[in-house]
Amino acid sequence: MPREFIQENDIDFSKYNGGNNINTSLVTGEFNGSYNAQGRGIFSLKLKTDEIGKIGIFESIGGKASVSNLRVVSPSISGNGDLGVITAVNKGKIKGVVIEKPTLTGTARMGSVCGYNKGDIVDVYTIDYGTNEEASFSGGTEIGGITGQNDGRLMRVLYIAKAPKISNTDFPITYFNKGKMEDVYFLSASGYNELHNNIGIAKTTSEFSGIDTINWYEWSEAVSPYPYPFITGIRPPQNFPVAN
Repeated sequence: MPREFIQENDIDFSKYNGGNNINTSLVTGEFNGSYNAQGRGIFSLKLKTDEIGKIGIFESIGGKASVSNLRVVSPSISGNGDLGVITAVNKGKIKGVVIEKPTLTGTARMGSVCGYNKGDIVDVYTIDYGTNEEASFSGGTEIGGITGQNDGRLMRVLYIAKAPKISNTDFPITYFNKGKMEDVYFLSASGYNELHNNIGIAKTTSEFSGIDTINWYEWSEAVSPYPYPFITGIRPPQNFPVAN
């Protein structure tokens, strides 16, 4: 039977290792268990390696494994292979995850969730609620806001941040899609405010506010003038970015 892991408290990495970089994935090799963070968070994680190889919280997630109900705030991931905040390569299921203000630097496939997706990414969103709505991506060969390459399934996914760019083209969801996409949305901004099979469905903030429900979204009246979607039990920040 796969081992089950539960996160019982928030983890703030600014208080560990002097807030310095960790030079490997937190979980090395292929993870084949179940990790349920129960809505808890991981804060200020810095992973950086000069070695060639995969890097993320989980180096890779196996076909029968799952990671769920996790909030990751201000992560910084840097490496010389496939990389992502949750994992470099996902073959299992990532569900109910929120990533806020990610910074990624790499040389291969990378995305805020994972570099290469061969499994399921469901009920997940990435948000940057700074002044310019900027998540930070640099380097890389195949860069997507969610995943560099999708050969699996993206379902009920939302990206609210500035999209990574390659050759003056924005890729808010994935650079290369060979898989399935369903209810995949991103916040519209200059340069990518139209429907593309490989990108997803663009919505302006006002358009989001005019929709009563989009499947998995629950709408909050706490933020004026725009309500915002959130995953049940994991509430995003109070400052919702505004795009024209």
